[in-house]
Amino acid sequence: MMSQMMYASDGSGTKDYLAAHNMLLAHAETYRMYEKEFKLTQNGKVSIVLYSEWMEPKQAGSPSDISASERAMEFRLGWFAEPIFGSGDYPNVMKTRVAEASRAQNLSRSRLPEFTAGQRSMVKGT
Repeated sequence: MMSQMMYASDGSGTKDYLAAHNMLLAHAETYRMYEKEFKLTQNGKVSIVLYSEWMEPKQAGSPSDISASERAMEFRLGWFAEPIFGSGDYPNVMKTRVAEASRAQNLSRSRLPEFTAGQRSMVKGT
């Protein structure tokens, strides 16, 4: 992951989630600033490029494989796409799975940061 180039990973994924969270917030802040301060005079556009590998089920007719491939897509592409193009928040499956894994590691809270209501509104649609 690109965020691993910037720091030594602690192995828990916490820093990866925090880096991605901050990237989404920075993108949204930049988008909103451009819309407010420059859009009228420059008529430009601000966007984001998302890259993801596509996940296919190992066996096309297997419900568990289909579910696993969909879940993998939520963690790879939905992680960034859902906050921007969808609900303004992370995919539910991601929030649930990361929270469960965090509890299993005896962490007091999920490794996946939460958006405030204001942040969800700011990120959504950018």
